[in-house]
Order: sequence, then structure tokens, then C-alpha cells
Amino acid sequence: MKSPTERLAAAQLFLESVLNQDYSPEMPASSTLMSRIASHSIFTIILRSLLLDTDNLLFPVLLRCFLAILPYAPQAITPHVPLIMIILGRAASWRDRPFADETHKEGVTRTPKPNETFGWEIAVPSAPTTIPESLQPANITQLLFVAVYSAWPSNVLAFVRDPVSYITGKKIEPVYNVPWEEVWEPGMLASRSGPLLRNFHLHPWLVYFTSSSELADEKRWEKVDPPEFITRSHMLAHSELLSGDKYDLLEGVPSEEVEVIAPTPPELSTDVAQLQRDVQLLRLEAKFANRVRKQYLYRESKLCDVCV
Repeated sequence: MKSPTERLAAAQLFLESVLNQDYSPEMPASSTLMSRIASHSIFTIILRSLLLDTDNLLFPVLLRCFLAILPYAPQAITPHVPLIMIILGRAASWRDRPFADETHKEGVTRTPKPNETFGWEIAVPSAPTTIPESLQPANITQLLFVAVYSAWPSNVLAFVRDPVSYITGKKIEPVYNVPWEEVWEPGMLASRSGPLLRNFHLHPWLVYFTSSSELADEKRWEKVDPPEFITRSHMLAHSELLSGDKYDLLEGVPSEEVEVIAPTPPELSTDVAQLQRDVQLLRLEAKFANRVRKQYLYRESKLCDVCV
């Protein structure tokens, strides 16, 4: 994923490899590919792209990669939480203000240049393209808030209230080439995140943990498997209230039986290449939804066993 021009294709191949792995909800989370990825250097690269790149299609595809990994390894991902909060802030702004590099434009999200020590070449906004409904900015951003609030609610609230104090308190290496105070306008994240959190339940962990103690406590993950993580996330978020099936992982998603089109030879038109990419994204979204469906059903069957 080093080349910015190849990063989107690499992200799609990565997501496909994750979703093509054989998985059953009965499997221990630690034995899954998703858990191993969370401790691999590729996960750091995914986070860096989500922090720095401004391609409006690459960003939601990598958010989907992150959401596909998180339920399987929340403890392994916890050291990255301060960076994940910055990504959450980017998503809250990008939700209705696409990334753009033109400084004269209004109603867009601009990202400061990367820290020069990273040696990161930015993947810039690509030509306009259609993407699946569930990867549209409003939808994928809402799902990101659902998952991250479920995992680290104290950190979410501490960050959106005062991002500069939060980040400086966590002693994070500078990500951009400007001071943290210049990344966010005062009150901006609170105003943009508030509507996304409005219908959420008060998370019980907010009573027990500060943002620091929440990151330090490891015991709370000992008995949380992926099906429970996903089910609890959507219960806390009242997902059934989030504009109907728009945010439902189980509704409005195409069948996995989507025709797979071969890679595009260079001589074919750009329109055909874009159509093939769109079909591939639809197929990946169907695979993701099918995996989540299995986890919901597994969780419900466990609850029924307890009731009996």
C-alpha cells in the first residue's frame, strides 16, 4: 500500500481476503485472521492511510476494513485508540464535507500535510464514482461511531469535547505538520459528533472509567466475543432508530451471488473499469453483511439456550 495510486486497489484486495476467510461464530476470536491482522504492521498502515489520505473512496473502504477487524481484537487495537479518535474526528467532518485539496472551496474537509518524518505520499481525491449505499459517508460514519462508542465510550466523549487536550494528554507523536491546535476549530467536533451520538444509550462504562483507565483495563474484554461485541454495539446505539434500514447491516444489502467480472485490461474504457470496481464493492458489502448476520443469529441462539 505504499504507492498512493495503487492504495485503493490494495485496500479492496485486502478487504476481500479478510471476508473470504472461513469463519464460524463458534471459533475463538484469537484464532481468526482478523485477530492476527490487528497485531500486524499492516494494521498500522491502514490507520495511517485513514489519518492522512484524502481519496473519498479509499477512506470508506478502509473504514470497512477497520470495522471488519475491530470485533475480533479490541484489546490488541486498544493501544491505537488515540489515533482512532483522530480518524473518528476526520469521519465526522467528512460525513457531509468530502475531502478536497482546493483551499478556496467551502463545505469540504481539508487535512493538514503529514508529519514529514512519516515519508507518506498522500492518495488524493479521485474522480467522482458511485459506491454502495452502506459505504456512503453518512452510513459508514454512523457505523464507525456505533462500534467505537461501544468499545471506548469515555475516550470518544473526552476527544469530541476537547480534542487538543485529549491528544496532548495521551502524548501522541504529531501526525500532521501543524500543531494540534490548528487541526480542529474549538467546538467543531462536538457540534458535528453530537447528532451522531444523540440517540445512543448512556454506556455503563462511562460510570466506571476515565479515558485513561478505560485504556488500561484489560479484564473487560476477557468474555466478549465478536457476536456479543456487534450485538451490544447496536443495542447501545439504538440502531433500529437510525433512519430505518439505512444503517442496518442486515437490510438493503445485495446477495453474495453477484457476478464476478475479470480484471480490466488497460485498453478497456474507464467506464468499464469503474463498473467492475462498483460490482466488486457490492460483492464485498454482501460478504460483510452475511458474516454479521451469522454473528447475530449465533448470539440469539445462545440467549435462547440460556432461557431454556
